[in-house]
Amino acid sequence: MIRLLLVCLFLSVSACSSQKPFPGVIFIKNPCDVPLSVSVSKFSGYISSMEGNAEEHFTLVVGQQKAFAQFQRSSKDQDLEWLFSEGYGGGFNLTTGDGNHQKKYSGANIYSLLKTVSDKDEDFIYLEISSHGICP
Repeated sequence: MIRLLLVCLFLSVSACSSQKPFPGVIFIKNPCDVPLSVSVSKFSGYISSMEGNAEEHFTLVVGQQKAFAQFQRSSKDQDLEWLFSEGYGGGFNLTTGDGNHQKKYSGANIYSLLKTVSDKDEDFIYLEISSHGICP
């Protein structure tokens, strides 16, 4: 009887630890009339660089899109705002510019720029920053 109980306990613990992840990717698209310089830093433990770097620096030509960050959700309907809250590291820092002017965003400011470009019920979610507000 004790063996059966131990087997059941082991199976239930194994099932809980092997939950299906629900990954997501964050893109940025240049909606500006000029090339856009982008710097991303201070990735949190919940949002990481696509390349695994601590910082990302790249330039987007007009209309170009690039995936730069990834994250995991624990369920399809999980609210994503927590990823950008101060309690979880505030997300990351994003700086956009054209060489003469810069705009800086972090945490909740970045969250307000995001739009979902895939169905939230899908296993994989795509978020995009493409607001003209990021233009210098």
